[in-house]
Amino acid sequence: MDYKDDTVKVTKDAAIFNDRGEYGMGLVVRDSNGDLIQTRTLLKVGMVSPEIAEALAVKEALSG
Repeated sequence: MDYKDDTVKVTKDAAIFNDRGEYGMGLVVRDSNGDLIQTRTLLKVGMVSPEIAEALAVKEALSG
């Protein structure tokens, strides 16, 4: 897929750790050439649904 020069692609994922009462997320940001700009991982205490964890990953990605 071709992207414009001024775009970035953000890939996100989330996981639920029921046995520990935690959830986590990972983010990868790449430029239009596919070069890595930033990565981030987060581990949070608490229980949320998988859908909420994914939504929080999107929120985190947008908040920069």
